[in-house]
Amino acid sequence: MEKTACNMSSSKMVIGAYLKGAWNFKRNVTSTIDQRLQAYVKDGAASYFKWTNSHSKIESDMEEDIPHKATLLYREKGALVNVQYPSASGEVTRQYLYEVKGDLCVDVYHCTAVLPQSKNSSTINLTDFMKSCTEPINPNVNCEVFVKQGLFHSLNFQHADHLESQVEQSADAVDTSKNSTEKDQHWHCRYKAACDHLCELDLYEGSFEILSQTKYCTKWTVSGPHKAYKIETLYEKINDK
Repeated sequence: MEKTACNMSSSKMVIGAYLKGAWNFKRNVTSTIDQRLQAYVKDGAASYFKWTNSHSKIESDMEEDIPHKATLLYREKGALVNVQYPSASGEVTRQYLYEVKGDLCVDVYHCTAVLPQSKNSSTINLTDFMKSCTEPINPNVNCEVFVKQGLFHSLNFQHADHLESQVEQSADAVDTSKNSTEKDQHWHCRYKAACDHLCELDLYEGSFEILSQTKYCTKWTVSGPHKAYKIETLYEKINDK
C-alpha cells in the first residue's frame, strides 16, 4: 500500500509526505518575563521540497512522492514587524535541511545558500537571490546551491492524542481565527516532537506539534543571559491534496 501523510484508518504518519509542499505561516515573539508581544511575522510563506546532492537541485513537482527516507529543503520568508524597535522591522528569510530518517524521525541541519555564477556577470544580487530561492510554489532551480552545515536538532515524533488539550492551547496562542474546517475538527491523528539546542550560553527548547492534516505549529522558548522570550509559529498548508 502506498504511504500517505496520514492514513485515517490506521493513523499511520509519514512525516516527509506530510511536510512536502507549500505553507503559509504566522509567528509571534513574546517575552517570557512580562508576556508582552515583542515582534511578529506577517505574510509568512514556507515550503518543503525534495533536495538532492546532485547540483543541489530542488525537485519542484508538488506531486512527487516523498519516501520515508529523504532530504527536504525548508525555506521561509516573511515580513517581520518589531513592536519594540520598529526600525528593526524588515523581510526575514531562512532555510534548513530536513533529513528524514524514518516515518517519524527527522534530523534538522543548518544550511548556507551559496551564490552561483551568473551567465551574464560574475555576481548576483543577494536580495534577488534570496527572494527567488524562497518562492514557496515555483522555486527557481537554476539558483539553488545549498551547503549543509551543523546539526540544529532532531525530531522524534510520538502520537499525541492524549495531549489534545495542550495541543489546542498552543494553536490558540497564534491562531485566533477559530475558523477550523470540518476536516480539521475531525482529524485525530496528532503527533508531537520535542527538541533542544544550546547556542553558546543560550538554550533553545522547542516542540513541533501536528494539529491536523493542514496545520502544524512550532514553539521555541529561548533563555540565556540576555534572552527571555518564546517564538510560536502556526503553519497552514496551501494546495493540500
